[in-house]
This record gives sequence, structure tokens and C-alpha cells, in this order.
Amino acid sequence: MKNLGGDPRRAPASFPPDCIGTAPSAPPPAPGAGAESFFTPAEYAALVFAEQMTRGSGHVPDVTFNLLREHFEPAAILELTHVIGLFNYFNRFNNALEVEITR
Repeated sequence: MKNLGGDPRRAPASFPPDCIGTAPSAPPPAPGAGAESFFTPAEYAALVFAEQMTRGSGHVPDVTFNLLREHFEPAAILELTHVIGLFNYFNRFNNALEVEITR
């Protein structure tokens, strides 16, 4: 999965292969294949935000926040940030302790 960077409206949305039981039933289209049309504009903005928050330093550019503001009120952006951060914590905690995921 590529770091999205740049304009979030043109960035591909994808899920990591180890997303056991959490990915949608059909994977998003390949990069450049119109991924933004697979999701609603609000969902796509939230996915871009989540990926930028999760990858690298976690810095999210202003262009992404501007895109979020087109679809979400400040309280919803705060809630998205909280949920994304919480699940990032769960993943890092489980990875650090090498918790085995079973079905």
C-alpha cells in the first residue's frame, strides 16, 4: 500500500492484507482504477484521513482536514480521530506482544 500523500481526492484507498475479518467483502479497486468511486465522498475522506494518520509520523496535511470539513462537523472529526488512534493503539499493542489472532 502506498503512502497517500499529495491530493487526497486522487489518492488510492486500500486495506492492508492482514486486515483479518475487517475488510469489506469486495476489495477496493486497484490504484488508478477509480477507487474514489467505490466509496462515498465522506467515506473516502475518512479513509484517506485514517491512512495518513496511521502511516509514518501520523502527520495529516491541511488539504486532508479541508476535505474532512466538507463532509463532517468538528465533533465528528474529533470522534474519527479518537477511533483511528484507538485502533492504531490496539494494533501496536498486539504487534508488540506478538498476540496471535485466531478466528
